[in-house]
Order: sequence, then C-alpha cells, then structure tokens
Amino acid sequence: GFSAKSLFADMVLSKWYRHSGVSSSALAQARNVELATVGRGRLLTPEELDRKNLAVFGRTWRQQTDNANQLSRQSALFGGRDGFAQFYGGIDAATVTQRNRQLTPLMSNVMESMATELACIVVAEQFSLPAAERTLFRGVDRLTQAGVLSGGEYSLPGSVRDHNEAIEHSVREQVTLVGGAITISIDDVTPRAYDSNDDKHTNADVTVVEIVFRKNGYVTRRISGSALPYQSSFKYDTWQDDDGVEHPRGQVNDDTGGWQMHENAWISIDTSLPAGDYEIEWRLGTSLLDNNVNEAMVVHTSIVARENVHKAESTQALRTALQDLHLAATSRMLSEESTSEMLDLMLAHASAASQRSRRFHDAGQCDLWWLEQQDSSIDYWADPLGMLRGWTMVLHSVMTSYAYLHD
Repeated sequence: GFSAKSLFADMVLSKWYRHSGVSSSALAQARNVELATVGRGRLLTPEELDRKNLAVFGRTWRQQTDNANQLSRQSALFGGRDGFAQFYGGIDAATVTQRNRQLTPLMSNVMESMATELACIVVAEQFSLPAAERTLFRGVDRLTQAGVLSGGEYSLPGSVRDHNEAIEHSVREQVTLVGGAITISIDDVTPRAYDSNDDKHTNADVTVVEIVFRKNGYVTRRISGSALPYQSSFKYDTWQDDDGVEHPRGQVNDDTGGWQMHENAWISIDTSLPAGDYEIEWRLGTSLLDNNVNEAMVVHTSIVARENVHKAESTQALRTALQDLHLAATSRMLSEESTSEMLDLMLAHASAASQRSRRFHDAGQCDLWWLEQQDSSIDYWADPLGMLRGWTMVLHSVMTSYAYLHD
C-alpha cells in the first residue's frame, strides 16, 4: 500500500521545499535571525547520527572499514557491532520497537563517550591530510594559532660521531610583524629521537646558536643562544627528579655554540619589534649521532604576536574555521560574538595543554594506532602549541550540542 512516487511528490510539494528570492540584504539578515532556531528539534536516531558523523567529519565512531561509505561498514552506532545503538534510543525490531526521542542520562553518557573518542581522532586525521582533501580545517593547519606571524617545520640533515659535535644550519624566512611584543619558539619534533639502529645509546639534540632579525638588510635584533639563560623572558622544557625538583632539558654547550636542547625539548623567548617586513635567520646546530634511526632532525619554529593579535591573518583564519565547522555541523551560522568567545576558550585550552606537554598524549582516550600504520613517517602526537587539543575541545562541544544531536 506504499507508493514511493506519491511520497516524493508530497515531499517536493511540502512547505519544506518552498523557496522565494530575497533581494534586500536587510530583510535577508532579519530572516536569518528569525530562522536561527528553525528545525523540528527531533533527536537523531543512532543510524542518522552515524551518517551525520560521516558527512560532517569524514568518519564515524569506532569505524571499522577503510571506506567510510560502505553499507557493510561497522561502527559503534551502525552495523553488526552496534552495541551502543540501543543504549542511544535505538530499536532491535524484536523486543524494542519504539525509539526513545528524549535524551536520558544513559544516552547522554553514550554521547560523551562518542565525543571523547571521536573528536581527537577526527582532529588528528584531518590535520594529517593535505588541505584540499580535508572535510574540515581547510584554511588552517595544526600549528595555526591566533597571532601566529610565522610558523615552519624544517628538516636538518646530517649526522655526527660525538654529541659535542654539531652540524650548523641556517634557515631564513620572511615575516610581517604587526608591532609590539612577540614570542619566539623553537621545538624539536624529531620522531623516534631516542631510537638507534644498533640497540646502543644514541643522541639527537638541537642547539640554538642565534636568531637574527633583519630589516632592509640591516640587523635590528640579534638573540644569542649562549645568552638565553640570562634573559628574563626565557622559558624552556623541564624534567622532574624523584624529589619533585624541576631541571632544564638543555644547557649552554660551548662546543656546539649555544643552548643545546635535549631530545624533543623546546624553548621560547619574548622580544618586541616595530611593525614591518623582516627577514629572520634561524642559526641552529644538530647533534644527531650516526647510529640514530633518523637521517635528519626536524624542528618547528614560530613567532606569535602578543599585542595587536587581531591584525594577524592567522586570527582571521581561525575565526573562519570555527564558523565553517559550526555551519557544517549544525546548519547555523555562528555569530561574531559567539565566535570570539569560542576562540578565546579554545586558545586558553590550547595554552594550558601546551604547558602540560608538547605532545597530544593527554587528549583523553585517543587511539591513533591505525593512522600510524598508514604512515609511520608522520608524528601524529606532536602538538607544541596545544592547538590539536584545542580543536579537540571544540569538536567535543559541537558533538554534544543540542543543535548537532537534533535535526
């Protein structure tokens, strides 16, 4: 007694398919306000939520197939191993035949579990892809932070026989400063830095020799690695002994010509310069022993504005990424005020995370082994600025929001 033809005809003729053109921008804005909360407010079924995850984030919760769009896929909410579907108001068409359309405490716990597991995996996967292949975050990368004026990752090849030897490297880049205080950071992100190819002790240290700023060919600021400990704004990675005393993960090494960082350590220092175009020279030394599994060390450098942050292109890129994410997930525009609030929360979370660790390990239950199997050359856990954990917090809030869980 069912007719698909009649169903489709009724759908097309229903009010949901009506459309009228509006030429007045003022009227269009007024209608945006009126329609901001339009929707049936119906809780999505487990199957619908599973498909929405795929459409918005490119993958779903505990997805078990490489091809996310296969009908035979297995996930926590769909397929043969849908153990969480009934906990989220689903049916089995036998003993449970009526869906629960109101959130219960148990269903809320299921959503918290989904968001906790899925958010960090989506973030790690998306930022490991080329920008053109991503579902989200196309205008930013894992190192984009509000006020970031410069950020680069550089491979420094060459090996030595002794840890007191160093190969010198000079990296130059152009940067436009917005004026005022800036923070300069260097992070050693060499993967598997402690691994040797002969089961013997190995070494992989980076030495900060000098950082030079030039404008119109003239040196305007020179920061010596050997003098870093005497600068009041100097910050460095630390380790803690059995008595709870913290020690620097690095020291001045006269043989290598500057501040020598231990494996995967970091340093930062503040300075202030007028607005304008500059050339920066990063003079670094690498002490990579010849029995190390790596043929080159990898460092990340960054310059972040602490004043006039709103003038930085990276700040606008982050705002756009937040708005695009919210629109894709909820079909609603995020207001400028809400965007500012969300950006502040994300940056505060990222800053706190980077102070705890420069790695992604403390992001909760995040199982990235399958990503590492696909490409072991990428260090998916590197998060020197805490932005991966910041974006994970944002995705968690979106995934558990009313607008995302209801149509």
